[in-house]
Amino acid sequence: MSANQTSVHVSDTQTWEKNKKYTVYKVVVVTGGKTWFIFRRYNEFHKLYDLIKKKYPEAGLKLPAKKLFGNNFDPEFIKQRREGLHDFIQKIINNPKILQNTEVQAFLSLDDPRNNADENVIDENNTEFFSDPKDPNMINLGPSPNPS
Repeated sequence: MSANQTSVHVSDTQTWEKNKKYTVYKVVVVTGGKTWFIFRRYNEFHKLYDLIKKKYPEAGLKLPAKKLFGNNFDPEFIKQRREGLHDFIQKIINNPKILQNTEVQAFLSLDDPRNNADENVIDENNTEFFSDPKDPNMINLGPSPNPS
């Protein structure tokens, strides 16, 4: 993979509970020699989908459907949804025009200066952002700032 090529994988899920129980999808981004991951909820994917399909209707993007009834925490349902979200992201990153879109850049945290830094980034509290001391290229950006 060249330094300018971007790779993204929806690699895992977790169930979190904060006021209510919900599933988050782990999105791993590799670009420019850096690797990081972010957690996104289904509704964040859906919001991105709505924005992108209006701007690029020719892209033919598909998103797994919302589950209106039944168990949203069924492991098979979550697995199928994760695979569908992964396919959605693959179509986005394989379209250079869509990948450069500001909403896509923000969704994948490609616009975050921490992901472009050459050195370890340390905040005002002297807390390192890297989640794995054995891999200084892995950056944990934490939970989504918009969990609703």
